[in-house]
Formats: sequence, structure tokens, C-alpha cells
Amino acid sequence: MVHSTQSTKKEKQHNRQFEINKKIKFIQKQINALKHND
Repeated sequence: MVHSTQSTKKEKQHNRQFEINKKIKFIQKQINALKHND
């Protein structure tokens, strides 16, 4: 049982990292779009 809770903890961490990466990529896309508009 302890092992399963550890794996879910890791999954949650991975999901958080994934969400952060998605946000960063989105922001970078927005920045690039602004640069191209100049």
C-alpha cells in the first residue's frame, strides 16, 4: 500500500511539471507572436 501512495505522489509531481511546461510553452508562443507583430 505504501508503494502505491508513493507512485501517485510521483504522478502528481509529473502532472504539475507537465502543466508548468504547457504554460511556459504557451507564454513563449505569445511572446513570439508579439515579436513578429513588430
